[in-house]
Amino acid sequence: MAEKTEHQLREGARKARAKGQGVGRSAELSMGLTLGVGLLALSSLLPGVAATLISKTQNSVTQMSPHATKRRADRPDGRRVS
Repeated sequence: MAEKTEHQLREGARKARAKGQGVGRSAELSMGLTLGVGLLALSSLLPGVAATLISKTQNSVTQMSPHATKRRADRPDGRRVS
């Protein structure tokens, strides 16, 4: 099977755009941007809820780790989490 050159791939993408067909995008990029914007909105509108969510997420990830220790995570405000 012959490999397409970079020029052929760009040409195919250009023709697809001209026909109105979508050209693939990274799903991870759009999900990451959505998550980032959501976190920024949450932290600006409800800072207490955002801090709690971050703390609980950190604890959950730490507990899932196979190398997890009994160490407690610190909250963003400096207090210890029980």
